Amino acid sequence: MSKITKDFCPAPWMSMFYRANSAQVCCINDQLIPASPNDFRNGPLVQSLKDDFLNGVRPKSCHGCWDMEDAGFLSVRNTTYFSIIPPTEYHTFTNDTKKELEYLELRTNNLCNFGCRMCTPIDSNRLGREIVETPVLKKYYSHNPDHDLLEEISDVNFQQIVDQIKHVKFLSLTGGEPMLIKQYYDLLDYIVDQGYSENMTLQITTNCSVYNSHIVERLKKFKKVIFTLSLDGVKETAEYQRYGTVWETVRENSLKFIELPNIDSVVNTTLTAYNILDLSRFIDFLLEIYKKNNRCFFMLRVAQSPSEIVYTVLNSELRRRAINELNESLVKLPDIENFKFFIKEIKFCLSTLQNTPIPKEHIFFSQFTKIFDQARNQSFEQ
Repeated sequence: MSKITKDFCPAPWMSMFYRANSAQVCCINDQLIPASPNDFRNGPLVQSLKDDFLNGVRPKSCHGCWDMEDAGFLSVRNTTYFSIIPPTEYHTFTNDTKKELEYLELRTNNLCNFGCRMCTPIDSNRLGREIVETPVLKKYYSHNPDHDLLEEISDVNFQQIVDQIKHVKFLSLTGGEPMLIKQYYDLLDYIVDQGYSENMTLQITTNCSVYNSHIVERLKKFKKVIFTLSLDGVKETAEYQRYGTVWETVRENSLKFIELPNIDSVVNTTLTAYNILDLSRFIDFLLEIYKKNNRCFFMLRVAQSPSEIVYTVLNSELRRRAINELNESLVKLPDIENFKFFIKEIKFCLSTLQNTPIPKEHIFFSQFTKIFDQARNQSFEQ
């Protein structure tokens, strides 16, 4: 008798997140394994995840989704995989169920022109360069590639991706910054030339610093395109948190992206101890985006690392300011579906700040901030 429960996830059968030369089942699963794409999909981690889900067990490495769902929020599991394989089909899965690679999130390298304070060197070679130049920063990041700051996928592993791409129904290109990555140009050309794009949904996550006409032109050939815009603040707040930002360029590009025809747009915001202090002004820009494209959706995620900049670490004075910003933001935001999850996350953060004590870790926020400010010639006070 099947032991499959409502917690079942089909990801181990049909999903892979491949970054440079290592793999995860998805972007939330915390087991990153150095392996070729083929070896990973047929390896012991994937099999153990299948066993857990078939036996009604929540795998420990999938805690990211459970944490979200148990708090009442949507997770990657139910926002991504439900649309590819409906839950009504989950009872048919067994250890013998064979699925092609249908969902692929790809990061062929970590080339990026930003060094965001809540990012990691594995996702930004610019941040990795900074850590080499300022070694004291290294202690804040768990993954510090010392062999090559620019982690690139090997030709052999890239070819294995190409060989499986015809089966992919949902392709997500991230980075680094996808608009700068040459391998993505070649991959999109191949997908379009082979006619695979007609049956494929393409998602691109961008920091909006570059408007790449080569990639934009190829978007017209895909069945569906989702543009995810990573935006956390406006003006000096954006330039502070997402180091490397030139705000007027990012603003101009983001407004161009959301007006592209036949594209679904999502604004994804990462909330930290920095941008929570200027959130209401950012909301004005989100409302400007919504006015130009009322099909755009808005998502808010709380940064979990580095722990020194999680929003709950603020001292009493800054916490009061954060609470005011959250309240002002709620007043401004319309109660409509587009902002549903953004509003829900704000209310959760507001309740947390109002009902939890100030942790001793607020001193680490100050230390982290001063070290980065000195390295970047920036000023938190300004």
